Amino acid sequence: MNNPLVSFLYLTAAPLNEEILFRVIFLGMPLLIILFRYKNSFISALIHPSKNISVESSRDKNILFLIIFLNSVFFGLAHVIFGGNYEIGKITQASLGGLFLGWLYYRYGLGTSIIFHWISNYVLFSYGLFGSVLFNVSWSEESNNYFLMPISIAFFIAGVIFIYKYSEKLLKFLLTNKKSV
Repeated sequence: MNNPLVSFLYLTAAPLNEEILFRVIFLGMPLLIILFRYKNSFISALIHPSKNISVESSRDKNILFLIIFLNSVFFGLAHVIFGGNYEIGKITQASLGGLFLGWLYYRYGLGTSIIFHWISNYVLFSYGLFGSVLFNVSWSEESNNYFLMPISIAFFIAGVIFIYKYSEKLLKFLLTNKKSV
């Protein structure tokens, strides 16, 4: 995109599309299939999972965590694989964001995850646009934008640490359940 105004338009549509695809279909549907206890309707459970899905046992909590974690990693990979013109560091940044968005979706509902996704996209894009004016670089390039670079590096480091930490937890969970089978 050469026009930042057109990109702002796409940033408006992206949270709607991505939250419906990644949260409702790839997160809500598996949660319903595995953990749904028929408190309310199926649609209500997809819009606000925590009000409709019982997570009482530690097994259910582990399943919830596993599904949210896998969803967030897939969300991060999708930002690079499916042509977002992002650099490889976007995987950890988007995965970390996807983890938070997945938790928001589960706990507070679809509307909350869409609004947070929209706000975070606009804030990061605005920082990039502002940095391009300050440093006379392309607004769409994260690596040469010195205003956006510290934010990108912080997200990358936090994402690597987070993915390592929770991959270790996931591995322990899988090995513990494999022994008990």
